[in-house]
Amino acid sequence: MKRFAFLVFNLTFISLVAQAGMELTSARVYRKQGELQKALEWYDRAIAADPSEIAAYFEKGELLGEMAEQQGNSELFLGMRKAFDAVLSFADKQPKQVKKYQSQIDELVENYWIAQYNAAVAKFQLAENDSALDASANALAQGAWATLGNTQRDSLLQVAKRDYWRQSEEILNIAITIDPERWRSYALLQNIHSQRKDWPAAETSLREAITRHQSPTKATSKKYATEQTEDEWRRSHLEMLENLAQISYELKQYEETVEICNEILGMDPQDLLATKFIAFSYNLLGDREKAIDAYKRAMAAQPDNTDLLYNVAQLYIQMGDTAKAVDCLADFLAINPTDFEVILQLGVIYLEGGHFADNNKAKELFGNATKNFPNNPVAWQNYGVALIRTGEIEEGKKAIAKATALKGE
Repeated sequence: MKRFAFLVFNLTFISLVAQAGMELTSARVYRKQGELQKALEWYDRAIAADPSEIAAYFEKGELLGEMAEQQGNSELFLGMRKAFDAVLSFADKQPKQVKKYQSQIDELVENYWIAQYNAAVAKFQLAENDSALDASANALAQGAWATLGNTQRDSLLQVAKRDYWRQSEEILNIAITIDPERWRSYALLQNIHSQRKDWPAAETSLREAITRHQSPTKATSKKYATEQTEDEWRRSHLEMLENLAQISYELKQYEETVEICNEILGMDPQDLLATKFIAFSYNLLGDREKAIDAYKRAMAAQPDNTDLLYNVAQLYIQMGDTAKAVDCLADFLAINPTDFEVILQLGVIYLEGGHFADNNKAKELFGNATKNFPNNPVAWQNYGVALIRTGEIEEGKKAIAKATALKGE
């Protein structure tokens, strides 16, 4: 009796194993026959019968990825990622089995992520493509494009642009689901949020990107160690930190902006953007000495850098120190006398700057501008005003008439 009882027990155990194996086999048969939905059902049955059946999880994820690609149904990637994560969750209990599937999972995930990321980039780029925007806006107008005014057309173009951003974001969210560790996904998502001027969302996305952007020398996996060279990584990281500094400044987080900029200067002591935002942030924090000191140190290292001169001039204007702003703008023009933006800014101070007004200097500045920019109506208009104010009324009227003609009025 004891022997008989043992045999019955043993046969029962064998039948249970056979039952689980049969469900996985059925899933494979249905998959081979092209009955994919039934195959998924049988993979689920196999997992229910044996929750530790790694092969069932992997094959289900593999099938879902194929179906997502074939059917154009990106949401199926969510199920794929869940199934692959289930395989990886057995890393401690069944390391050999997991290792068997790890490289296959990595390859599939990489290929699917690349496809989704590239699709998201393509949609994002269409938002800056005039031809694509015109075509989309025209479609939105439903045949009435030719009858619309400029304001209505601009409105439809903005709708088309926002729609491309929305599509790009939706695809990116799928890419992030497929592989949440890819820094490029979050960097592109930040670009979308920044275009919308959604600074809090942009900051969150960019911090995610920076956290995942591993230096090749410190990367924890071979995949990320070979993604960029050290120089490429450094350039990308600096660009992201610069973007983060600008976003933090937009959010009026000035102390945080200074902290980010100091990190940038630790990587590149001559970074102009970091210098600018440190100075502007200190000024808005009420510490003008530190603001000016930031520029003085930068200008000592780069005395002929016109970008620095321009930025410090803007800082002085922000502080209300017009005299020093004028000196910086004049120093700028001594190095680069044909920058019209600076010519205009200094010229307007000479024309309208109250205590700092000097019509003769304005006449000289804008007179030279009309020679360097003979088709610029703004240069001729201001030159005419300066001439009239210095008593050369007829010549001033001629200059203003020239400006009017150039504007087509």
